[in-house]
This record gives sequence, structure tokens and C-alpha cells, in this order.
Amino acid sequence: GDTEVFPVGDGHVIFLHRTEDDTVLVGTESGLYRFDTETGQAVELQLLESDGTDQTKPVVWDLLETRNGDTWLATMHHGLFVSRDEGPKAISDRSFIPIPESAKLCSTAYAIEVDSEGYIWCSTNSALVRFHPISHETQVFSKSHGLQISEFDFGASHKDKDGYLYFGGSEGYVKFDPREINSI
Repeated sequence: GDTEVFPVGDGHVIFLHRTEDDTVLVGTESGLYRFDTETGQAVELQLLESDGTDQTKPVVWDLLETRNGDTWLATMHHGLFVSRDEGPKAISDRSFIPIPESAKLCSTAYAIEVDSEGYIWCSTNSALVRFHPISHETQVFSKSHGLQISEFDFGASHKDKDGYLYFGGSEGYVKFDPREINSI
């Protein structure tokens, strides 16, 4: 059969993700897009600066939807972004705002997962970061805390049915139970 190419942004697609509301989101090296499967058109979604102005187009490495309806983005050089659930509003109609605290500790977030307590975990080029989505309390876990690998790769994460988190990198992957991680 025939195949089609659908250009999106700068053409460098990193991931495709179908959301809970059946929207297809496309992470690229030039931002985040909503893809219309009927028309083949891609519409850029808004990533805002903390002052509400349009954001530069960050590389979006990963996307996470949480149980409460929030959607999180892991980006290169801009940390984490979040789009809070706003009721019946479709994800494609919501804006993403940066989390300034995340940019200080994990300016490049490669992959993200949420644990059973609601903490956001992200992998970086040198550590794992645990982030509380409401208080913005942030903790960094590196080799000095017993982490066995320190360089991670984009989109390489998983949460299994028992709540264990996995993050992959250049030396393999780490698996841990976030409920057993104490504060540092």
C-alpha cells in the first residue's frame, strides 16, 4: 500500500502520543503539536514563558498524563512544563506553562513518570529528579546517593503494574520502587 509523509514542525518527530481524550500529540525538535488524523494537519500548541508570553520552541522529549488530568512535558533546556486539567476543555485547547523550579535542577528533562504518591520523576543527563506537582519541592538523586548510572536518554522510562519505575540510559536502565526512596 501507499504511505504518506506528514510534515510536522521542523520535521524532526521525537514521539507520537494518543491522549485520554483521543487527541494525537506530536513532540518535535521545534515544540509540541496536535495532529488532526482526518485532515493530516498539525497545529502547534502553546508553550508559555512564566510571564505568560509565548515560549521559544523547546525540544519536547517526553509527555506524561497523570490521573488528575494534568499533562506534563519534559523538554531540552527548559525543564518541565504542565498543562493543568481545566474540566471539559480538550488538551489541544490548553496552554502549557513552565515550572521554573524544575529548570534550575533539571533544565533538560529526558523522560518523565509519576509514582503512586503523585510525585513526578524525571531523568536528566546526570541524575533522577523527584518533583512534587503542588509544592514544587524538588530532590535530586545522583551517583553520590547510590544511583548506579548517571546519564539517561530521552523517552526511556516506564512504570510497571506494581509501581516500580524504570529509566534507561547509556549504561542500561535502573529499576526502583519510589515508595522506598527516602528524602535526602
